[in-house]
Amino acid sequence: MPPFKKGDRQFSNFENQEGYKCSKVRIHVERAICRLKYFHVLRFISANLFKHVDKIIYVISFLCNNFPDLIKSEK
Repeated sequence: MPPFKKGDRQFSNFENQEGYKCSKVRIHVERAICRLKYFHVLRFISANLFKHVDKIIYVISFLCNNFPDLIKSEK
């Protein structure tokens, strides 16, 4: 959770760094969710398969995790 500004005071350097770290992770999570939605599998699930949705999401997540990295690591 990013730090929230209280009143008119400025963020400290530590709070700024924490905010940047939080936003980097948030972007990474949003990109991962986008990959899950890319398959559009849930669009074709009929009512009799609702009990298996957790397993379907698990398999799609496994496939997405085996794609190339979302964010290239810095060296």
